[in-house]
Amino acid sequence: MLLCSLIEAFTQRLRAIGGWVCLSIVPLSAADVARGDFWHDAGMSFEVVGQQSGAGRRANSPVESDYVRKVAGDSSVRCTLDGGTMLALRPALRSSWSLGQEWTLRMDACAAPAGGTARLTLVDAAGKRSKAQSLSFPANGAWQHFDLPLRDLVGDGFAWNAVQRVELVFDEAVPKTVWFDAVRFEAAGEKEIALTDVRTEDRMAEEVATRADRFKRVFVSRQAAKGWMGLATHFANLWNDRDVAETNRALLAIYGSKDPKERAEYGLEYTWHLQATPMLCRLYLNFGSRNPRKAHRLTPDVEKAILDLIWERTELKNDLHATRESTWNLTGSENHDINAKIGNVLASQIFMEHPDYMDRVLPNPGRGPGSGYWFHMTDATGRYHGPEGRAQRTIMGEFRSRDHYAAWVTFMKEYFRERARRGFFVEKASPGYMKYTISFIQDLHDYGADAELRRMAGMFLDLIWAEWAQDQLRGFRGGSKTREYVSLNQQQDSMFMMSGYMFGGPAELNPTLASFAFSEYRPPALIWALALNSAARSPYAYVSHQPGEERPELPRPPGMERTLLCAPDSRLKRYSWVTPEFILGTRMDHPLAVHSHLSYNSVFQGIIFNTSSRATIFPRGVVVSGTGPWKMDHEVTARSVQDGPVLITQQTRGGVTVINPDWFPRGAQDSRPFGIYFSPELDRVAEENGWIFAEEGNAFVAVRPVKGVYQTSVDAQSESKEWVGYQAAEHVEEPLDPASYTWSKDRTIALLKDRHSPVIFEASRRTDYPTFDAFKRHIVSNAVKLTKTVVPGNYILTYVSSGKTFTFNAATNEVPQVNGTSIDYFPAKTFASPYLNGEYGKGVVTISDGTRRLTLDFERNERH
Repeated sequence: MLLCSLIEAFTQRLRAIGGWVCLSIVPLSAADVARGDFWHDAGMSFEVVGQQSGAGRRANSPVESDYVRKVAGDSSVRCTLDGGTMLALRPALRSSWSLGQEWTLRMDACAAPAGGTARLTLVDAAGKRSKAQSLSFPANGAWQHFDLPLRDLVGDGFAWNAVQRVELVFDEAVPKTVWFDAVRFEAAGEKEIALTDVRTEDRMAEEVATRADRFKRVFVSRQAAKGWMGLATHFANLWNDRDVAETNRALLAIYGSKDPKERAEYGLEYTWHLQATPMLCRLYLNFGSRNPRKAHRLTPDVEKAILDLIWERTELKNDLHATRESTWNLTGSENHDINAKIGNVLASQIFMEHPDYMDRVLPNPGRGPGSGYWFHMTDATGRYHGPEGRAQRTIMGEFRSRDHYAAWVTFMKEYFRERARRGFFVEKASPGYMKYTISFIQDLHDYGADAELRRMAGMFLDLIWAEWAQDQLRGFRGGSKTREYVSLNQQQDSMFMMSGYMFGGPAELNPTLASFAFSEYRPPALIWALALNSAARSPYAYVSHQPGEERPELPRPPGMERTLLCAPDSRLKRYSWVTPEFILGTRMDHPLAVHSHLSYNSVFQGIIFNTSSRATIFPRGVVVSGTGPWKMDHEVTARSVQDGPVLITQQTRGGVTVINPDWFPRGAQDSRPFGIYFSPELDRVAEENGWIFAEEGNAFVAVRPVKGVYQTSVDAQSESKEWVGYQAAEHVEEPLDPASYTWSKDRTIALLKDRHSPVIFEASRRTDYPTFDAFKRHIVSNAVKLTKTVVPGNYILTYVSSGKTFTFNAATNEVPQVNGTSIDYFPAKTFASPYLNGEYGKGVVTISDGTRRLTLDFERNERH
């Protein structure tokens, strides 16, 4: 009842601020109740006593989620005893469970390499123990189901309403590893407390009930320090009404300082700093004297210092001219652009209601967006501002914050509509930058005064998280990622960190993610179900438009010196093949696409697996060192084709067409050494007939760099003309080079001997090929052919697999074909998968978890 009351209260609060959703829900039978496994369940509820436990964040953690050996849902919990003899099951984020003798503990468990016998005991908050129950695990490592009525464990004076843990102690024949799955306490009346495979509605209620405690565990217990972590702690103190006077003194020292170096430490010398303005707005809109949330926790002098800084930071950026431009004009980078735009909404909202600022006239210089966007730094000031743009002012008159607020609210509504119509983002799935972009949208949802804009921001957050949920495994985003700077650990992706707290896990010690602790936004139930139950879905393709092309306009309009002119009707097609075991994905760019300075920047493609945050294989540029280790290089461009589990890619010859803003230098476009990264954590890697095979969990993948026996383009700088006199055999098919790559010393990077060789990826599940050898036989039997073109050493690749023929011209920028049909770079849908669909240009998106459906209508600003 407590959980129901909490979630109902939270639901009413979100409805009141326009942030909730009423779903049209198909009734579920008891057998079809939505359940899911959360990637933090293992570390939050299971412990190997005597060893350091955690949330599965380390490769050698004694407690991990196991996505291979399981009974139900996405995963089980694997506990490695490693000399220990006791396992403990605990309430995830609470001090105890409230149970009773009518409850039953149900679970599936197994042990390996041998079975064993354990004594199970319940322990209450006072340390009293129940009677022991003996559990026997089969010696063959098979799963055993246990139903343990708690009435059989009755002990004198045992506090059933305060059960603190369940202990399993092995006396003899201690196994190395024990697995648990489908673990829950059940009672009559469909009551349950689950540790794994949790019902969605229960998980949502528990997230609400534990939110404050999870927040306190990170921020309130910390001592304030200099820098952004200290500033986040100051915010937390005010939020929890803790050390308010001392916190105000600390904030005044920061925000009242005139020392340029002190100001620079908190981003105050640079008006485009990604954290400074949002933090100032959050402080004022939560704790200022004119706000209803937690008003009057700022002293008047701190409040005035904050207001003065917000004005100082937005006065020139808050320019009405920008509201008359396309919402696709992005200043600097996409995350900086949305930071400025939402900052202008909130600053205008703040000042139009404040008597000391409401009558101030804003300058509106109209010289072009990007005032102060400048990456030159000095010791004295941190960063200094460059020249203004070259546009001429076109809007005359005196305008105040209320005028700007009205214009920016209208602008941002169209901003969200356009992204729903045509796709998002240019910085697609960027592991680093998404935390900024999403947090700014959350600010608009949490603090915006316009109810319609607030609702639309919430709908757009729903769309962001739904799009992520059906393109991820265990919180790890799959598919193509833009501005991805070669992270070899998926846990460093900010979407993984954000989702961890949002779905009920521990908060992260990251000041940039602090807004997720404060935000009231949470996605609706069907997105939870979609995110936490990958195993229930059959393999599918997720195809989407990705904006990013630049409008081919030269010379550029005056004032756009720091702004990209994004062409929303972009010919960049993002493709993911999503299975419960892996996601293989790429971005297919039209060969004549006109890229912006963001769209071609550091694009990831390749495969991730559900087994580990480090299990991945991907092609990329390689920094080759003669003495030190080789490293993967992010600055390289590729052309690709994918259909289902087959991907063919190649480093582009001569780079791509890019238009940069006038004041942005263009990056180098020369080809580079190119190779394929193989994680050292993969279960098995083998080589056969020119193919590199990998096995990981219940997935297989084959990789083939395809090189002809004769090749001329190994060195991009080569001036060799030897092809003029080349004596070829009298047939058009070129023999394949069986050794087209060389390994790095640690055998993690296969470096292509010809940096422009096309590379074939084909992946599969164990359900399709029961053994590694069976998969290899399938791959080796597939036809791989290189057809000669006019100039020796250049070829057209043909690959045939499972009835599909892929034709890839590796000599030119010709459009690849599948079964004789050229790739369509402009599909009819903005989003297309079994779970997310939206017609291009319509602004209406449908989300489904397979049972329920939610429609986000951005044209009418309605959920239904």
